[in-house]
Amino acid sequence: MPLEFLVSATVTLFVVVDPIGLAPTFLSVTAGIPDAARRHVALRAALIAGAVLTGTALVGDWLLRQLGITLPAFRIAGGLLDRIRNGVRSAQPAAVQGR
Repeated sequence: MPLEFLVSATVTLFVVVDPIGLAPTFLSVTAGIPDAARRHVALRAALIAGAVLTGTALVGDWLLRQLGITLPAFRIAGGLLDRIRNGVRSAQPAAVQGR
């Protein structure tokens, strides 16, 4: 496996999972539970996320082909959903956004 592919895949995975952005959410959701339970929740979440990412990597291309969806169309749809989500967020008052 070429080094540049490995670096690219690692950076992409880091951006998709966003552990730094999810840390405050995880801490606030698990506030008030014992440390052992918090570790258990973190391990379970990591295993489930890993299973979902692995399943998507193994079956995703086949599923898109079966549904007749091309990769460029999938990227365009993802971009449109992202724009819509950001538009809805920007239209909300700051108190609703949690800022």
